[in-house]
Amino acid sequence: MVRFHNAVKLMVCILAALQVVGCISMSRSDQMALRQLKSYGIGETEQGTKHPAVAAGLNLLPGIGNFYLAVGTEHPTQWTIGFINLLFWPCSVVWGIPQGAIDANTINKMETVYYYKHDLQGKREFATLRAQAEALDAELAAATYHRPAAAHNGLGAGSTATGPVVRPNAIPPSWRAPKNTRLLSVGVGSFKDPSIPKVSHAHDDARQMAGYLQSCGVPRANITHLSDTQATRSNITEALMKLKLATTEESETSIFYFSGHGAPILEDGKIVDAALIPYDAFENSLDYTGIKVSTLNNMLADTHGNFIVILDACFSGKEGRSIMAKNIKSIAVVPRDFSVIPETNGRSWWVTSTSGNNFANVFPQMQQGLFTYYFIKSLDGADGVDANSDGLVSLKEAFQWTKTNVASVSAKTLGRLQIPEMRGPGDIILTIPR
Repeated sequence: MVRFHNAVKLMVCILAALQVVGCISMSRSDQMALRQLKSYGIGETEQGTKHPAVAAGLNLLPGIGNFYLAVGTEHPTQWTIGFINLLFWPCSVVWGIPQGAIDANTINKMETVYYYKHDLQGKREFATLRAQAEALDAELAAATYHRPAAAHNGLGAGSTATGPVVRPNAIPPSWRAPKNTRLLSVGVGSFKDPSIPKVSHAHDDARQMAGYLQSCGVPRANITHLSDTQATRSNITEALMKLKLATTEESETSIFYFSGHGAPILEDGKIVDAALIPYDAFENSLDYTGIKVSTLNNMLADTHGNFIVILDACFSGKEGRSIMAKNIKSIAVVPRDFSVIPETNGRSWWVTSTSGNNFANVFPQMQQGLFTYYFIKSLDGADGVDANSDGLVSLKEAFQWTKTNVASVSAKTLGRLQIPEMRGPGDIILTIPR
């Protein structure tokens, strides 16, 4: 009897190994095609409709997960695998769960390759995307300015930007910022809490912003750059207070730039506030571990000089550069007219990369946030920014030019509409010709 049980166990193990090893696989040419699609910012399972978790869960039942994968796809072998799992159920649960998840993911990849390489509409979309990407790559290659590493600065924990800084026009920049400008540039792309998803290129955004203003003549001592593990809640708030205290004259301008996750704060299903998500936040307590926008507004309310807050984040709670606390995901409904920007005082301006319930997109070809890419170009006097032709770039001019380009590219190229928003009194000069 013992030998019989051992033989059965051995047979189950062999069948499990054969079934998992026998998972469908992509051809070498499809793998190369998928790699090419990914280089243009296309998600590897973008056109897939089969959910790995669903396929795995359904295979708790006799072959149902494989039947689910076979329906509506060009993979008839899933019917055969399903019947095999049906015959050996419940033993087939051992191999059916991982097999269902692996096959679903592979099928989604294959469907994505087929759509962009063989489907007429997909081929057109890919040709358009490739042409746009090649044009942007040519621009980037001709307009990238590399700065040497910089030492620790004087406004708090962190360092100034290193690496490539996008130079949309001349090298060095043809525009400069007033020397009495100060900047706190924060980028949070990874988090202590592993349940919080990463933010693509957030640290690049913050580095680019810091590097650009330094190359425009802002003294190194006036720039603080916090990224990822440096960007804790305490470090950010401490750097903000130092930035505020250093802004003592009405002619001085301080900028707080943030790239990363935003989150709506809800009570009884209604949005009452929003928060920026630092490195050490926890998803189940964002209202306590995040930096509330209302707190930030109160902190900066009595600044002596001018203060500009620029947030490349969204607060819809959906995806992208936004998250929702775990305990309120199911009741999160962000209205279209929702604005994260608080009522401002007479010397502060707030700029957000999104408005309402839309997304803060990443610009894959430029490896930056879409808003940040165009905002930096606007500061460097890109064609059409100086709307009144007075030879100066004001905040309103930079914002309006950025808004127009972001709305157009997000809708036509990325397929997810993004409309930036700004609020503040009057206007303020950001950069001037050298």
